[in-house]
Amino acid sequence: MTIEEAIIGLKGIKTGRVFMNKKAFKNVLDMAIHSLEMQKELAEYSGLDICQFVEDYDYEENDISEYEYEDSVDNFLIDEVKEGEEE
Repeated sequence: MTIEEAIIGLKGIKTGRVFMNKKAFKNVLDMAIHSLEMQKELAEYSGLDICQFVEDYDYEENDISEYEYEDSVDNFLIDEVKEGEEE
């Protein structure tokens, strides 16, 4: 199952407009659970930046590396929904 298929399946489950067999339903839920588990692990790096390695300078005793800022880890975290909040 692709990520796009899982998203469509979850949206369908939410609206009650999807009909899928038991195996597909289990796959959608498994992917959603795995995604949330990965979010939980990623949250441990909240506040840190994602950088790309650019160049390594080796000056005899000083080993210096250069990195360029790419993004913040916080931009990849899902905001938690407050309990009781409905859309």
